[in-house]
Amino acid sequence: MTGLYGSMQPADSLYLSTRTHGAVFNLEYSPDGSVLTVACEQTEVLLFDPISSKHIKTLSEAHEDCVNNIRFLDNRLFATCSDDTTIALWDLRKLNTKVCTLHGHTSWVKNIEYDTNTRLLVTSGFDGNVIIWDTNRMIRVLYLRSRCQGLHSEKWTCVYEFQEGAPMRHVSPRCSLRLTHCIEEANVGRGYIKELCFSPDGRMISSPHGFGIRLLGFDVNCSELVDCLPKEAGPLKEIRSLYSHNDVVLTTKFSPTHCQIASGCLSGRVSLYQPKF
Repeated sequence: MTGLYGSMQPADSLYLSTRTHGAVFNLEYSPDGSVLTVACEQTEVLLFDPISSKHIKTLSEAHEDCVNNIRFLDNRLFATCSDDTTIALWDLRKLNTKVCTLHGHTSWVKNIEYDTNTRLLVTSGFDGNVIIWDTNRMIRVLYLRSRCQGLHSEKWTCVYEFQEGAPMRHVSPRCSLRLTHCIEEANVGRGYIKELCFSPDGRMISSPHGFGIRLLGFDVNCSELVDCLPKEAGPLKEIRSLYSHNDVVLTTKFSPTHCQIASGCLSGRVSLYQPKF
């Protein structure tokens, strides 16, 4: 694992003849790794073949404002969310029109999660709301109000472990978490959300770091967390740093099926990284 990802090198960049999409806010592979989708600042969603690096299609007016996040439900259906307060569902087989549009948030929608077992879609936004949607019926089934505690001026990547056992009394959810690892990040591109990700096997983290990405492990051997769980919080180990952008990197993603990593930056460039033997 360490040797494989330690040999990662910039492999290719995904370019378009017209650069109207603005910053890259989010990247998402389809579960089978055949499609890489790109959420863009200027209302667009880009689709690429990550193996050939060829452009498949541009959804030029996917939303009426910034596209913030993309999440695949299966190999053909995916959801997008936007500063226009909506969530849209799309089908790769028919990209000329949306499957449907979900309304419920009153401010920017920033994140989407999906549970394949229950087929529930979870969205959260700057209105402080978390909404759960039943994708079988495309209806809102639960509405939660969250409270934001504010943002730290420093940037850190932190890993937490859920504590075992039920609490004896009602406590904050934070009390059931224990910090195991952390590392300070480059405090650049302030005001933008940076999106890191775990490798498919959970042994490594890819994190935006300045004009590139850092590959981080729980130890230098990229062991599983359960095999190197510290008694007290310790630092994440840097496995490799990769720099191929000329602007601040905002998002990075591991391919679920290939030894490939993608990253996107403020100037709109998407870079791919693969091992070099």
